[in-house]
Amino acid sequence: MMMEVDGEHKNPSSSSSTITTTAGAAAVVSLLSRCGMLPSASRGGPSAFPPPPAHVEVQVDGRVVGSLAAPRVPAAVAALRAAKASALAEASQGREPDPLGVPAHAEVVHVPFEEGGAGGPYPGLFVLTGAGRMVRPVIQLKSNSSSSSSSTKPKLGPIELIGTLEQSFMSIRCPGSGNGDSSSSSSSSSSTFTHTEPGPGAMLSVLASLTPFSDHNQSPRNMYQCQMAKQTMGTPAQALQHRADGKLYRLHSPQAPLAATSAAAGARVDEFPPGTNMIVAVLAYTGYDMEDAMILNKAAVDRGLAHGSVVKTEAFDLRNEGESREGGKFFIF
Repeated sequence: MMMEVDGEHKNPSSSSSTITTTAGAAAVVSLLSRCGMLPSASRGGPSAFPPPPAHVEVQVDGRVVGSLAAPRVPAAVAALRAAKASALAEASQGREPDPLGVPAHAEVVHVPFEEGGAGGPYPGLFVLTGAGRMVRPVIQLKSNSSSSSSSTKPKLGPIELIGTLEQSFMSIRCPGSGNGDSSSSSSSSSSTFTHTEPGPGAMLSVLASLTPFSDHNQSPRNMYQCQMAKQTMGTPAQALQHRADGKLYRLHSPQAPLAATSAAAGARVDEFPPGTNMIVAVLAYTGYDMEDAMILNKAAVDRGLAHGSVVKTEAFDLRNEGESREGGKFFIF
């Protein structure tokens, strides 16, 4: 899935995404308390909180822990993001993360209050620290408060991991897309961005990043290619004889593609080649090649072009198999 609007894009399944494996919420509650959060235990539960927009509810991993005055929310969000970035920077330098600190993969979701309440999202500050969430890296932008020029690019800050929910309420710049990256633009829209992608390719998923020359194709064609890449017969696995899949397809003569992207090495495409290089002629001939039909060269097919195998797995109970004449078990493989 990929969404792009006015230089912003939000792709939870980008090729740089990772899955969280640890959890830790104690440090988050402690930091929020230092930012002015009113604990729920001291006010008789969530029902005693002042209603929005004066206050917003604060939840950590689905549990109501307190409320924050609306003017204090931006500072609390900034403190959480700074703690996340600091933890990630220490981890990237090979240091052990502080078990009592804010985890680098914490997801900080600030849902603002909508005037009128016309079916908008539930306002509040939601922090997620559990395992099994998808996160990806972005770069924080530092505002140039000392510069009077609206066209000055903001400075790059530390790297931060963001989750799938919080990015829906963030302004993330995609380099090379509109006013968000143009230093000569007279528009001040670039000042509204708080984060930026590491590069233009960050918007692509694993499959989309494997499509060569995707910037020369129509967007629908790139999306079709992502669907087709999932259905290739290529090499789904290496240890086929040890797998328990009900059915697998394997191409007999896979080949490395003639054109590949820089992301192909990271995805290990050469270890799992997805197809075969073919010479294709696009022309009208006899009417048998209409729509998705095609005419193949018989000599090439006889030599093994596009030959493959279907590997099926069947389970047998050896105790119920027939017995030989001597009374012993016999098996046929």
